[in-house]
Amino acid sequence: MEFTFGAQPVVTQTDHELPPFVELTNEYIEVLKPENFNSRFFAAIYPTSHNQWAKFCIATGRTLPSDSGFGRGNLPVANIRDIDVCHYLNWLTEVTKVGEMDANHEHADKTFAEYNVFLGLPELPYVINDDGVFLSDINVKGFRLPSVDEWEFLKADAEDQIKEHGLDAVAVHPGNSGQKPALPGTKMPNKYGLYDMIGNFLEVCVEYVTKKD
Repeated sequence: MEFTFGAQPVVTQTDHELPPFVELTNEYIEVLKPENFNSRFFAAIYPTSHNQWAKFCIATGRTLPSDSGFGRGNLPVANIRDIDVCHYLNWLTEVTKVGEMDANHEHADKTFAEYNVFLGLPELPYVINDDGVFLSDINVKGFRLPSVDEWEFLKADAEDQIKEHGLDAVAVHPGNSGQKPALPGTKMPNKYGLYDMIGNFLEVCVEYVTKKD
C-alpha cells in the first residue's frame, strides 16, 4: 500500500503489511513466568500505522478511520474502536503465514488460522458476538492484544529512561509535539527495542476472559 502523506490514500496493492516484530520469549518466560506457556512470544516494534490499518479496511470493506487532519502514511492509526482492533487481529491471523514470523517452522506454509485448526485450537484469537469480545483460548496462535501484566512487562524500563535521559528523549508528548502525533521510532526505544511505549498515542491492553463456543 502506498499513500500520499497527509492526503487521501491512493491504493496500489491490497496485500497485508505485517509490522516488524521482536521475539521476547526468554525474557517473557523469565519475568512473567506464565502458566501453560507453550509458544514463542513476539511484540510489535512500532504502533500500528494508518498504512497497515488501511489494508485491513480495504480487504474487509471497512471505512478508513479519520486522521483528524494529521495525515496518514506511517503515523499511528487512531479513531478506532477496541472491537475493531480485535477484528483487525483476527484478520491478521487469517492472512499471515507462520513462515512470515518463523521461516524455519515446519508449518511455515500455513496461515496462523490454518495452523490453529491443525493443532485442534480455535481458528481465531477472538470470539466476537452479541455477548462481547472474548479470547478464544490462551494458547491460540496468531495476533492478540497484550494483557495488563504483559503490557507492564513490555513497557520495561521506560520510567528509568525518563529519569536518566528526560521525557523529551523518550516520549512524544504535548510539550514537544505541537499537539500533533509523530512518526513512530523518533524517540529512544526501550531495552527490548520497542518504540513509543510512552507517549505519542494511547495503547490498548486488556484483562482477558476466555470463552469457548
